[in-house]
Amino acid sequence: MIRSIIIALAILPLSAIAQQFPNIQTENLNGKKVMLPGDLPKKSTVLGVAFSQKAQEDMATWIEPVYRQFIDKSGLGAMIYDVNSRMLVAFTGAKRAASRKAEKMIKKATENDFYPYVLLHKGSFKDFKDAIDINDKDEFYILILDPNGKVIFKTTGRYTENKFDKVSLIIEE
Repeated sequence: MIRSIIIALAILPLSAIAQQFPNIQTENLNGKKVMLPGDLPKKSTVLGVAFSQKAQEDMATWIEPVYRQFIDKSGLGAMIYDVNSRMLVAFTGAKRAASRKAEKMIKKATENDFYPYVLLHKGSFKDFKDAIDINDKDEFYILILDPNGKVIFKTTGRYTENKFDKVSLIIEE
């Protein structure tokens, strides 16, 4: 137990500790409204967040591993990890006007089974910047939220095995 705590503290960036994810209204690709983080079942959540096309390209590298390890009920991973998993595409600023067109493209590129796990949000980048210290719209963010919506881990960029291992370690706690 002590070893696990030491490992967790060693990989947690200090800036991510105890930041509350903002309450935002989203909609999944099936059209269902979802309030984040409140409407998610009360367990940890792996949440990917993209604000730009460049960030969505990085998001695409995470989708298969996240699905395979945390969502796919036929696989071993979903039996081991009891965690929510969602990917959030946030349309902020001028990009809000083009969100319907982008939503159609996202739906076309996403398998129907994954629709409940992809969330869309129209709002202000400032809400994220102020609440959870997100500064670069072109970065893709992977966050782990505790059951109360506090950010307990944050990493950025394309999928790597090393980053995924860190996410898995924290989820195992």
